[in-house]
Amino acid sequence: MHLSYIKIISIIFSILLLFGCGEDRAYNEDNTTNQLLDSDNDGISDREEGVLGTQYHNYDSDGDGIPDGSDVDVNGDGVDDNGKDSDGDGIPDISDVDVNGDGINDNGKDSDGDGINDAHDTIDNTKDNDNDGLPDAIDPNDINIDTDGDGIPDGADVDVDGDGINDNGVDSDGDGINDISDVDVNGDGVNDNGVDSDGDGINDAH
Repeated sequence: MHLSYIKIISIIFSILLLFGCGEDRAYNEDNTTNQLLDSDNDGISDREEGVLGTQYHNYDSDGDGIPDGSDVDVNGDGVDDNGKDSDGDGIPDISDVDVNGDGINDNGKDSDGDGINDAHDTIDNTKDNDNDGLPDAIDPNDINIDTDGDGIPDGADVDVDGDGINDNGVDSDGDGINDISDVDVNGDGVNDNGVDSDGDGINDAH
């Protein structure tokens, strides 16, 4: 009877240990996944974005046109927080295809011509299925030029999916057009960011 009791306790302990390890394993797998998850495909994990104070749902948190992962000043506060930038173009040397800015590529290949070498470029600017100005890699609907139906093409829309959270740059004047595409960035009625030939509020470059 005593031996049977010990055997039962041993079996129960083994089962608890097995389930415990399984929970630890699941936790570790989830934790690793969370550390690697990059929701906005900008080259910086969501966890790292939390540390930097940038937006994990916005591939260009400071709206300068450079994806966060290849931006030397990710949060746009004027302080370099993502490596060294020898030529001052806003791209850290490790990602910069032309490190010294002499016009000759000296650090890998740049297939889409955005200045970021392919090894660190998470967004292929040559692939834009619906021609809305937003690359397929970050377009929630690459067969619809205006995903949220607000009248602003996705490439110029600061909130592409219309969920109330900016996911495509910043919008200083609150008109729904991101600053890099907005012909009147501060909303004072005077065009201060390029030419707008068709009067839609979006500069011709975008």
